[in-house]
Amino acid sequence: MSIESDVYGTFISDNLLLPLLPNGTDSIYEGIGTESAPNPRVVFANISTVSVLTTDDKENLKKVTIQISIITDDGNYDDLITHIDEDMHKLGFMFDNDNEIMDAQERTKIIRYVKLQEVQ
Repeated sequence: MSIESDVYGTFISDNLLLPLLPNGTDSIYEGIGTESAPNPRVVFANISTVSVLTTDDKENLKKVTIQISIITDDGNYDDLITHIDEDMHKLGFMFDNDNEIMDAQERTKIIRYVKLQEVQ
């Protein structure tokens, strides 16, 4: 399975995360979400996969970065972040950084997680 499938599968099986989203599993998107969906919604993407160790011209280890955007009307992210953070740690990811952006209608928390992965 791909990392994206692992992340999505973990989110949709989290019985504590889903009740916080108005449309349950339909509030979780990979890649690009839809602006017409009600908030809060979660959008995630693999934004970077970089080789970090090579030997004899062979990639042995790579760093994968997953970006998660939590889009809300009011910036009430705390419970969502708690469950998403637990899910990402279960998958072996570590918190890297976060940022918040706001416009007139929405507040978005952007969180990046990283994982070192052996290449088979």
